[in-house]
Amino acid sequence: MLLATVVAGRACGAQASELLPPSTEIVLTAKGLLGRTNAGDEAHLDRELLESFGTATLTTWTPWTDGEIEFEGLPLRSLVAGLEARGTAIQMRALNDYHIAIPMSDVQNYDILVAWRAGGVDLTRRDRGPLWVVYPWSAHPDLDRRVTSQRSIWQLYELEFYEE
Repeated sequence: MLLATVVAGRACGAQASELLPPSTEIVLTAKGLLGRTNAGDEAHLDRELLESFGTATLTTWTPWTDGEIEFEGLPLRSLVAGLEARGTAIQMRALNDYHIAIPMSDVQNYDILVAWRAGGVDLTRRDRGPLWVVYPWSAHPDLDRRVTSQRSIWQLYELEFYEE
């Protein structure tokens, strides 16, 4: 189960469609069909900006961990809404050049989390961080299939919203 908290934040800029610039290290870049940006036609996001869209916890097992673990991060659905992103798919890219597209229907149908903590510890590159897309396997046993595992990208650094 996804437990969400809305966090009032600094994502709102002077204009409704603008985001404030990041004040610390950029951990995620979004591009493509976006309604809100802060770097030309892209959104450069630090952890504080990500948190400003809302935070949540998700307790689930994964194909790579033993038993259930509590993840903390941002619901992917909240990120899509916060960026006013559109499209039918999201191309996701990892630091190791792995990339995969997920359909926007996954975002609508499942409580997917962009996690930055697991078991109370910040994720690092060494342990699938700094951002890891985690599906709610415990709540949806039907997700236990190869395609969902492929979409659970770790070391996430870039999203591109597009129409298929």
